[in-house]
Amino acid sequence: MGVHLSRLRGVLLATLAELRTDLRTRFVDKDGRFLTDDDCDLYINLAYHDFANRAESNRREWAFNVTANQYSYSVPEDMIKPGTMMWMKDSRRPLEFRQLSFFADNGGLDLTSFGPPNFYTFHQGDSGLNAQPQFRLWPTPSSSSEQTTNTGLIGTGNTEIVVTDSSKFRARGWVLINAELILFYSKDDSTNTLKQCVRGMGGTKAANHLAGQDVIQQDVHIWYYYQPADLSTGTSVPEIPLPYHDLLVTGALYQGLKADGRMQEAGVAFQEWGQGIAFAKGEMLKAQTSNFITFNLPGGYD
Repeated sequence: MGVHLSRLRGVLLATLAELRTDLRTRFVDKDGRFLTDDDCDLYINLAYHDFANRAESNRREWAFNVTANQYSYSVPEDMIKPGTMMWMKDSRRPLEFRQLSFFADNGGLDLTSFGPPNFYTFHQGDSGLNAQPQFRLWPTPSSSSEQTTNTGLIGTGNTEIVVTDSSKFRARGWVLINAELILFYSKDDSTNTLKQCVRGMGGTKAANHLAGQDVIQQDVHIWYYYQPADLSTGTSVPEIPLPYHDLLVTGALYQGLKADGRMQEAGVAFQEWGQGIAFAKGEMLKAQTSNFITFNLPGGYD
């Protein structure tokens, strides 16, 4: 089976360059043929995305604002599937997922029903080349998310943001400025300041913002499983738990052996790959369900 270099590195993270080396070591045949960098990157990324999809290893929080009388909303581009969704606007409670057929059978497609949503569904959007997946809320939100504007330049490192009127917002929460999601842990309405800000939430990036930009409260929060970006440089590190970095080499080896026509060896690697994913998914599911203590904080954040 070869030497698993990423296992030998102890607690250090495995980089793409090291995964390539490990893959080459395991792939080499009796004629001494090795894989190119491009081949390694292709097979490793195929395994990487397959792992993230099947093991549901990558999870993040995201949020969006609502518009009065609008029931459909875009989803994150990297979403594999939705998880828990929370309504935060005028009460804090989970939105229950229902299949679109439930909506059809129980009046959920009645667009004359307005108010705080109780349910959501997820579908692939309307037909057409540019159709995007969508969340659908029901009842249709009857009011828009609160918003104001910032009063001065915001730098990427600023942890306090002064706005025109902070009284519009909850005591703590998320706001959107341009394309950046920002968490603020407290606010001071006497100075209209959002404080203890954490920048670049939900997979967004901290950015500079000119004065006068819309600052919009985010009223729907979702925890979803996402597909990470390709490993593209030698220093790239997989966005999956460290114990499974070496498993990526097994998945990549299966892809490489299959492409090379070495089907018997590929079958062995495929079996090891499938067992590894099943084990990883079970371990991560246990971590999500049994290793957390719930804290009730002011304002409803657990």
